[in-house]
Amino acid sequence: MKTRIERDNKNRALVYRLEKKRKQYKVNIIENEKISERLYWINCLNALNTSSSRTRITNRCSYTGRAKGKLR
Repeated sequence: MKTRIERDNKNRALVYRLEKKRKQYKVNIIENEKISERLYWINCLNALNTSSSRTRITNRCSYTGRAKGKLR
């Protein structure tokens, strides 16, 4: 149970660390009209760790580590 909580904390730190970079890449993709520049920023975004996406975070119980039915 402890390892799940530690892994979750590690993933949350990764998301927080790369959040600004990920948002900036997305803004650059939307703002650029040239296809070559858009592809460059899309490739930069794809190069980031997939675990750094906000949707990969799972809310877990802080006591048991259970993913459903959490106690915050």
